[in-house]
Amino acid sequence: MTTKQFLEQYEAGQTDFSGVNLTGTKLAHLTLKDINLSGANLSDANMRYTQFINVNLERANLRNTFLFHTLFDNVNFSRADLHKANLTCAQIKNSKLQEANLSKAFLFTTSMPNISLMGVNLHKAHMIDSDLSYVDFSNAFLRDCDLRWCNLQESIFKQADLMGANLRGAKLNNANLYKAFLNTAILAEADLTDACLESADLYKVNFNDSILTRTNLKYAFLNSANFSSTNIAEAILEGAITQDTIFPN
Repeated sequence: MTTKQFLEQYEAGQTDFSGVNLTGTKLAHLTLKDINLSGANLSDANMRYTQFINVNLERANLRNTFLFHTLFDNVNFSRADLHKANLTCAQIKNSKLQEANLSKAFLFTTSMPNISLMGVNLHKAHMIDSDLSYVDFSNAFLRDCDLRWCNLQESIFKQADLMGANLRGAKLNNANLYKAFLNTAILAEADLTDACLESADLYKVNFNDSILTRTNLKYAFLNSANFSSTNIAEAILEGAITQDTIFPN
């Protein structure tokens, strides 16, 4: 379907576009409201500055889609494929992303607070300087994800896989990383005030210059972790495993 055909049908009152093929089309600077795009192919489409309100994108193909400065309000992304989609400066609120694929997606300065990303694939996603506060990442796959300077305060990472993730400078105060897997992750300069990393796997994690005020590291696996330039005086290390851990002098 061409952009013209789609818009003509939409403006005529049609709302069911499930399974439609709009690959490579230009749908920028629009407001799309109360429509069904479930299973639609929107790969490589240009939808910058478009507003999606009350839209069903379940199982939609959004691979490589350009979604710069796009607004998503009450959108269903369940099982949608957003691999390498560009969501830079996008706003996502009141939306469902269960089992969505956001691997290698670009989410620079994206705003999506208080969203559930439980079990979502964020492998190698670029999420620099984004507002991800109060987000539930439980059981999410975030290996090699770039989360530098993100606002992650009070977010939940229970049993999430963050192996190799870069969290330099992230705000993780009051975050819950219970039993999270952070093997070789970077937490340098991160604010972990009142965060819970109890029983987390922190093998070879770089904590240099991070803030560990009242940080719960009980029973954490800290083998070869690096605290060489970090004040750990107020960190809670009861029962932590610290073989070859590098502590400050």
